[in-house]
Formats: sequence, structure tokens, C-alpha cells
Amino acid sequence: MTAGSDPRGRCAVYLRNGSNSESCLASRLSRYIDLTEAELRFVARMERDSRPLKRRQAIYEIGELTEELHVVKYGWALVYGAPVRGRRPILHIYLPGDVMGMAEIAQTHAVHATVMRTDGMICPFPRAAIADMYAQVPRLGALIMALNSLEHLGLRQRFAAATSLNAEAALIQFLLALKNRLDAAQTQETARFYMPLTQSELGDHLGLTSIYINRLLRRLNDRGVLTLRDKHVQIHDPDAVSETAGLRNDWTNIDQSWFPA
Repeated sequence: MTAGSDPRGRCAVYLRNGSNSESCLASRLSRYIDLTEAELRFVARMERDSRPLKRRQAIYEIGELTEELHVVKYGWALVYGAPVRGRRPILHIYLPGDVMGMAEIAQTHAVHATVMRTDGMICPFPRAAIADMYAQVPRLGALIMALNSLEHLGLRQRFAAATSLNAEAALIQFLLALKNRLDAAQTQETARFYMPLTQSELGDHLGLTSIYINRLLRRLNDRGVLTLRDKHVQIHDPDAVSETAGLRNDWTNIDQSWFPA
């Protein structure tokens, strides 16, 4: 299987069954299982309708009725919490191939605002399709459930970093985790990756000021740990840095022993 990308996260993937797909979701899923024709058709059904969006265009506002989930076809989106002391915290970052809205599926209205960070495209599909997935292609449903659990593990690691690591280590851990998620979607598989977030947005995500983020990035650059240039981050020794930051890459393997046949 091979993969290519452009900076916005479009996927061009040759699946193990010999077919070609531009679906980042199919790319992400096929990293773990050989997708059957029925599973590929269901993914295509999830991405049948598409909605192009511009940068800063809102997908959901707080309190808005949410009747659909979305596949992120390409582009990045940010989940914002309510403003706190004049700052709007960034709670989560959606990347190409993510299924948007799984965390809110128990609610009828949006708990947080979701806004496009870059130009992109999302594919809305009704919540009822999740029930259809478990009935028609249960292995696919199990895999998406497992991937969603990795998102929760990532939140735990970020919380642990915020409470037990210094700011520099927390920033490194975040950038490494971002790289691991992009690798899992196969939009890239190098130490250098696209990262359109501003220093202010990094601060809003990590609970730091943009001035402090700027200082940390300069320090990491001067020490040769990473390079940030033209909205791309290059981590020069990801394995060594991961060990130093105490980051476990949970995206490399998924326990499939409980998956239906």
C-alpha cells in the first residue's frame, strides 16, 4: 500500500486489494485491515455527499441541533470551548480521515463549536448509518470504535502532559502525537509534516501564551530538536524525542482479537 498527500491532506492511496482510493478514511482503516468490497462500499456511502468549506467557516455552533456525523474528506477543523477570560480554548483538532461528531453522539445539540481551520471538505451522513454499520459491516464498526478509543487515550496523554510535564515537553508531545495521527491516515509518512496552526492557536490548545510558544519553538529549533518552516514541522529524531517526551504511539497497533469475523 502506498500513500501520497498535498498540504491540505488529500489522500491518494493504493489499497491492498489493488484498488485506488482518494478517501482518507479508507486509507486510515486500511492501515489495520484489508477492507472487503462491502466495507469499501459502506465507506463510500458515508462519503457520498460532500460539502466544501472555507477556512474559518463554522460547521457547528454551540447549542445547534446535530443530526449528522461527518467524515473529514480533507482539511483541518478545530473544536472550540466557550471563551474563558478572553481566550477561546481549542479542545480537539480534526484531521483528514477523522469521523467528526462521535464524541457528541449522545447529545442532540452541539456542546462545542467546530470550525474549519483550513479550506476543506466534509461528508455528512445520518446518525442512523452507525446502526446500519454495526448490522451490515460489523467489523468496520468495531474498527471505527477502536480508532475512537485511541482519540480518548490521546486526550489522557495530553492531560497527563499538562499536569506532569514542563511546557517544552508538553509541546513536543503534542507535535509528536499530531505526527502519529497523520501517519495513521497515511497523508504522510516522514518526519516532516504539514501543521497550519499559528503560535496563538498552539497556545490555545496547550494552555500557554503565544509568546511562550514562540520562545519554546525557538529553543527547540536552536537545539536541533525540530524545525518549523512554511507551516511544516520536521522532527529530526522522532524515536528519540518520543522516548524523551514519554509518548507512546498507540496508533501503530490495534487489538483486533475481539473484532467480528
